[in-house]
Amino acid sequence: ALLAREPIGHLLDIGTGTGRMIELFGDTAAQVTALDRSPDMLRLARAKLPQDAGGKYALLLGDFMDLPLEWGSADTVLLHQVLHYAQAPEAAIAEAARVTAQDGRVLIADFAPHEREELRLRDQHARLGFSNAQMEGWFADAGLDLERVESLPGQGLTVQLWLGRRRQARILPIEGRISA
Repeated sequence: ALLAREPIGHLLDIGTGTGRMIELFGDTAAQVTALDRSPDMLRLARAKLPQDAGGKYALLLGDFMDLPLEWGSADTVLLHQVLHYAQAPEAAIAEAARVTAQDGRVLIADFAPHEREELRLRDQHARLGFSNAQMEGWFADAGLDLERVESLPGQGLTVQLWLGRRRQARILPIEGRISA
């Protein structure tokens, strides 16, 4: 519902995993790039692509800290249940913002703060959720305006949705000349 309000354009799904997000949003996107660091996950995601996909979909092997995309090349960027694996989530958000077009959107779906320590050992979670204040600060530092936050309470864990928009570039007048 958060993404349905305007065209998706070029969708980048960071940490696509099994490809669930490209399954949900691929039909309405103009172009889809799905990235994961696991070749096995990319194989699972590829199996979910429509038979008549043509050149609309690109599946890339890569890391969310060093995205193999140009500045401003994606209109909508998703990080669905990925950020809790990041040692430096603020850097991952900044990298997502880098590839987001001016006025483009970044949607992060991840856990609210929790105390489920077993997820660190069992599932290699680096972080036990994120607060709205953390996200607001990281979004601002990355040049994103936090537009909406939604909570999806579950059994023991709450999933938060943070939707940000890439700020328009601010052009400041330069007085004088730059000399070598």
